Amino acid sequence: MKKKGLISVALATVMIVGGLTGCGVKKEEKVTAESLVSNAFGIEEITSLDADVILDVDLDADMSSLLGSDSDSTMNFAINLDCNVQSTKDVAHTKGNATVSLLGTKTKVKVENYSDIKNEIAYNYDEDSDSWTKSDLDSSSFDFSVVDNKFDTDLFDNLTLAKIESKDEDYTVKGTISYKKLEDLFGDELDNLSGTVDTDDLDLDKLSFNVIMTFDRNSKLMKTMSYSVDAKAFNSDNYTINKFEISITLNSINKTDDLSIPKDVTKDVVEEDCSFGGLENDIDSSFGVVSSDSTQATEASTEDYDANTTLAQMYFEKDYIYQDDMESVLVNYYPNIKSLNSGAMTSLITFFNNYTADKFANYLDLYEYWSENDKIALAIMYDLGIVDNETLTSFNISRVDVQSYVTKYVTPLQ
Repeated sequence: MKKKGLISVALATVMIVGGLTGCGVKKEEKVTAESLVSNAFGIEEITSLDADVILDVDLDADMSSLLGSDSDSTMNFAINLDCNVQSTKDVAHTKGNATVSLLGTKTKVKVENYSDIKNEIAYNYDEDSDSWTKSDLDSSSFDFSVVDNKFDTDLFDNLTLAKIESKDEDYTVKGTISYKKLEDLFGDELDNLSGTVDTDDLDLDKLSFNVIMTFDRNSKLMKTMSYSVDAKAFNSDNYTINKFEISITLNSINKTDDLSIPKDVTKDVVEEDCSFGGLENDIDSSFGVVSSDSTQATEASTEDYDANTTLAQMYFEKDYIYQDDMESVLVNYYPNIKSLNSGAMTSLITFFNNYTADKFANYLDLYEYWSENDKIALAIMYDLGIVDNETLTSFNISRVDVQSYVTKYVTPLQ
């Protein structure tokens, strides 16, 4: 799941809560699960809201499907997103932190986004380049018009009010929401949201969410909402879900109507190309083995190799390369190549020895969660022309980000 996907899920979650409206529960009325849910905010229309969202996902992915290999092993992938979401009908702002665990490494990523819902434009902050990028608003992003006055008790099954144990205890309501009911309610908008994760081999008609809501004991207004998915129902041939939970804490309703996108964000924004495609025809073939009497790379054609050919076989004509092999070629481009840190060199050699073009393409799709050394290695491949601009845009990788690594780590080697 990409960073944009995380933002979309967080925003959509809050928008769904934003569909809960009502006129308040009179004190003399008997409190039931239905009365609390149908009057969750005590107002007839929500024009803005402020909420904290936590997304916690843990899964085991099949390596053969992820990287296109014959491996029987699995890879654990975990994401924890903790962010604040403020939204009106025209503008939304998401800011927080994501912790991503992948391939034995844990990476912290800052997440910040402004969504111009009215004009369908997204502004995403790139921490590495300290800049804002501009793109079309993700089709999975919801707005208030999608849920306004649509979300009521009919959406839930098995609504129950937990027994109150003390006079100071908040009301707790539990229930379930089926994917089928959400689909009936939101239509194509839900298909757009589910597009942020791979659901092709899931039986969505059997999928349901377990929901827990708390309501203030005195005002009877909603305070928190959390929902989780039965892990077994969310499993597929490609991955096993260990945990999928989202929780929302409401901070305020109709108090952020003046939310706007700062001028500093839009002033020097970098246009981002969000097209998608493949890597197979994008690898530049000018890099290769250098003869002793020439500093020009030998031409290598990707068309002469099958799907099992590694990058080392393609560019070095060897089944396996060592650091000396890599440095003997790179020294012709980077005289100070021996100054490259050992971790980045290891990553570069690993790319060539262990990756075919298809496998490397699949790994590029996870770029946001790469280690620093892997990103430096990619910067070298980009600077050499092995990976080009078309490849980066195909996988929605920021050229500004990659160029920042070139400037910081690669250029000093020349």
